[in-house]
Amino acid sequence: ATAATAAAAKAAAAKASERARAERGREERARLEKTVAAMSAQAKAIEAEKTKAARAKAQADINSRSEQQAGALQAMHDELERKKNMLDMRRAALASRVADGGTGGVSTSMAAATAATAAEAAEAA
Repeated sequence: ATAATAAAAKAAAAKASERARAERGREERARLEKTVAAMSAQAKAIEAEKTKAARAKAQADINSRSEQQAGALQAMHDELERKKNMLDMRRAALASRVADGGTGGVSTSMAAATAATAAEAAEAA
């Protein structure tokens, strides 16, 4: 009877040991699953940050291009304004020449227009 009791006790101990090992395995698996889930969440957060950064960079590129285009348009506007002013001065000089009857006043008015044009060109530069 003692041998049977000892065998039963040994079997019960082995069963308990197996249950404990299985429980430890389940706990370990649950811990690993939590770690994997946390890493996945981290990866998603990093991916979201990358996307946000890429969008910000694209917007910055667009803004930079817009600023460059605005600068080019302003330069073009300034150049056209300068040409218009030169044309206005030449027209005034020509009108003055016509008013003078196309004689002596011509050189004076043309010299004045040339001087004004040179002064404006220096100012623009």
